[in-house]
Amino acid sequence: MFKSVKERMPRAIPSILNRLLKKQAITHKKSGRNYIYYPAVSRDEYIKAENKTFLHRVYDGAVGMLFSKFLEQEELTEKEIKHLENILEQKKASKKTIENLIDEGF
Repeated sequence: MFKSVKERMPRAIPSILNRLLKKQAITHKKSGRNYIYYPAVSRDEYIKAENKTFLHRVYDGAVGMLFSKFLEQEELTEKEIKHLENILEQKKASKKTIENLIDEGF
């Protein structure tokens, strides 16, 4: 009645690979009778895309809400707090630069 994992696996792998190919997450090359599969994006690019998907799916794109929930639940070291403060300062500075350019008519 139920097939074992070993019996289902040969059909499951091509299905997964085809879905990843359609999403352009992987590429492949023919090597003799076989295909060799490679990642199409770097780990960092993948993580950025997944983070963006998660942010929009769970928090409707509200970055502040995401961070506030994490910060309320997790203990941070002084080093981590300083790092986050630096990132926020950089964001503020870049936002001011963009606002200045807009004000100047660029």
